[in-house]
Amino acid sequence: IDPALLLPGERERGITKGRYLQQRDSQSSSATLGLRIEGISRPDGATFESRGGFKRLRSEEDISRALAFFVGGNAAAHDAFAAALARLHASLRASSWFAAREVVSSSLLFVYDEADCTGGSARVRMIDFAKTQHLPDGPTLTHDARWEAGNHEDGYLVGLDTLRTLWEALPVGGFSG
Repeated sequence: IDPALLLPGERERGITKGRYLQQRDSQSSSATLGLRIEGISRPDGATFESRGGFKRLRSEEDISRALAFFVGGNAAAHDAFAAALARLHASLRASSWFAAREVVSSSLLFVYDEADCTGGSARVRMIDFAKTQHLPDGPTLTHDARWEAGNHEDGYLVGLDTLRTLWEALPVGGFSG
């Protein structure tokens, strides 16, 4: 990803997958904000311009610009997504299923009908559970602590809380992309 991040000897013998993932996360908002945007598609064909692509967005402003671009000034969709994120947060906090599972590399999928002026079509769904692991007889996870070797915490709610904060502060229609 970035040769300058290699430790002595890694150029010759390679790096572990864990080190690769740490490097990848350090180049995006994953390490600092607990979330990363993988992509945005809009039906009008407009594209979001970012140096290095979505995976290089690092700051709160970068993420906010991308999110505002996604809703394209549709205030109803913005409000519906804010409400959906709040419901998801409350559901996850109350879920015994969630407390017993390490959720790694899961994503949130946001969809809405651009022509919908009421926001009724806006949906947020958790997807990508291939690396989700049940912890039988294991600890109950809070999901609001960052991962450290052996703790099984995934920081899922760290990222969701950051996303909710950024979403609620979005200047809808204030960014053109």
